[in-house]
Amino acid sequence: MSELIRRCPKCRSERPPSEVRCGHVLDGEVCDWPLFNEPLINPSSVELVEASATPTRPIRRCVQGHEMSEGDLICFVCGSSPAEDSIDSTYESEREYIGQSIDNWLIEEQISEQSEAEDYFSLSMPDENRKGFFILYKENYEPDPAIYRVMERMDHDHLPDLISTGRWRNRPYEIHEWINYGSLREIEFAGPDNPARLNEIILEIAKALRDFAEVGLRHRDINPKTILARETDPLDLVITDFGSARLSDFDLDVVSPLTLTRYSAPEAIVGAISAASDWWSLGMIVLEQVTNGECFKGVNEKAFLIHVVTRGVEIPPDLDIHVATLLKGHLSKDPLERWQWDEVHRWLNGDHVEPPSTSTYVQTEIGLGTPIILGEASYTSPERFALSAAEAENWDIAL
Repeated sequence: MSELIRRCPKCRSERPPSEVRCGHVLDGEVCDWPLFNEPLINPSSVELVEASATPTRPIRRCVQGHEMSEGDLICFVCGSSPAEDSIDSTYESEREYIGQSIDNWLIEEQISEQSEAEDYFSLSMPDENRKGFFILYKENYEPDPAIYRVMERMDHDHLPDLISTGRWRNRPYEIHEWINYGSLREIEFAGPDNPARLNEIILEIAKALRDFAEVGLRHRDINPKTILARETDPLDLVITDFGSARLSDFDLDVVSPLTLTRYSAPEAIVGAISAASDWWSLGMIVLEQVTNGECFKGVNEKAFLIHVVTRGVEIPPDLDIHVATLLKGHLSKDPLERWQWDEVHRWLNGDHVEPPSTSTYVQTEIGLGTPIILGEASYTSPERFALSAAEAENWDIAL
């Protein structure tokens, strides 16, 4: 088996795992690009592609090597400035994949918006009247092969049936069963007036996270897009997208953050992984469900992540006390105090479970008497105004 290496995103050279800064010498100068956030990969799976062969998609990075979005003035992972010589990464246009074949499957169409980590397609096998779900991961987001070996031993009640994995067009992929009802994002919100449906959602996700915890699997990207509905009545949810997943037996590990979303735990945002990180994500999903999405209305994604790290997440004061208790348990900034399966199971059974004493940031302000107008929206909460004002398109108006 080949020794794992890190691939320098600046000079594209292959470096040994022990090297924390790239030692490749080019034109008499050492590259010196930081490598500690680059994943370990198998050199046999790395194929350098000429930049002229396909269209390029620019990737901006900070001086520490973290990816940055277009327009970011600082890195929202470490606070560093953008690197002057950010590198382009090369990919074929996803539109060119439609109609091509892989493992006797025909790629039919791209079925979701662009993601920084992967692309999704529907597949068909016309001769057998079968459909499949195709996840094509991008470079540096390749799932750990050990994850698949663990998944093979797990109950598939909350996992999709994995058909095949491999590499295609120099990109890792997985093909699994077609899930009929799409993602949790496409299902109507449970809302505060449908506690039975909310409990179904909580139980399905919680059972999946319980199974993950038993084998030390940390998913790290639990969100409504990675949760698919195999059935809707009764509800049967499965977890997909294991490109960010890691195996760990420790309460807290330091790892490189990959995909960060509004559902990411505070420790995940700053580059750590906890056994309780996925349970925070469940809490954020519940918060979105009971507020009908209002908790995220008008917020800037990256400003919201900063708020999560520094202050936590506010729990609306008008929520049902039973639901608010669950959210306080899941959205504790301290992962050691955060609720996991035992507490959730008791909560679902109607038992009283005391939430952490120092858990979350709870909104206590009533709001301003006069709203602040920003564009076409009005705000009575200074914090919601600040999050919206941080968006690039609102910045000049807010000033």
